[in-house]
Amino acid sequence: MAEGKSYLVAGFEVHFPHEAYGVQKVFINQVLRAIHNEENALLEAPTGCGKTLSLLCGALAWQDAQKRKKMAAEQLQKEKRDAEAADAKPGTCLAPLKQNSKGVGEATSDVDEPEDPPDEIRVPKIYYATRTHSQIAQVVRELKRTAYKPRMAVLGSRPHYCINKTALRSKEGVDAACEEMLKDQQGCRFKKNAMTLNHGLVKIHDIEDLAKIGSRHKACPYFGSRHLAESADLIFCPYSYLLDPNIRRATKVQAADAILIFDEAHNIEDQAR
Repeated sequence: MAEGKSYLVAGFEVHFPHEAYGVQKVFINQVLRAIHNEENALLEAPTGCGKTLSLLCGALAWQDAQKRKKMAAEQLQKEKRDAEAADAKPGTCLAPLKQNSKGVGEATSDVDEPEDPPDEIRVPKIYYATRTHSQIAQVVRELKRTAYKPRMAVLGSRPHYCINKTALRSKEGVDAACEEMLKDQQGCRFKKNAMTLNHGLVKIHDIEDLAKIGSRHKACPYFGSRHLAESADLIFCPYSYLLDPNIRRATKVQAADAILIFDEAHNIEDQAR
């Protein structure tokens, strides 16, 4: 874990990279309540008060809590199955016994029993949308300051990610050149290696970071980012990837059951025109 402070906010443990200001704690509290209650929230705070950090830490704290809750439920379910399997064996005890107030031994477990079965505990993806790709880089820099290290991805366009010099030099543009290459039997040598860009290799990153990693491993960052997004907990993208139904379908963005964060949301009106 990175150095910082931990706070209990709205019943959730939140890690913060430094001592949080009062306005940041209030902001995080509202983020957590909105996510936990599955509500919409329009949040505003003065410039320079750390809204981005508060959004990231609040959302990721809730997601981490859901992961732990699901793991505990799965562990408890496994213990119950093991106990049921051992019922036919007389004298078998899978859990230690403790004395209750009446002196009668009762089985104990280190895992508190969750209220819901594992399959009913959702751990939704977080989509963090900004107006431009350059703003994503600023948010990722803030994420690197935190103790949270989620599996992540940054969705971007071919021109932002392409490392194929032939496509980059094409007079038709990168998008058209890429499409033509993919139709060709030889294809793009970088595209063939895109699946090698996985979460074990790629940690917290922005578009430039992934492009560099793709170049080193001769793997397409564009298709690699889409591969990473399939199993990512946190996905960064421009507004259009959530607002435009055509782009959502093309990039397979599953927004319906996800946590959606629109940073600097006052810019959405201009983007939607």
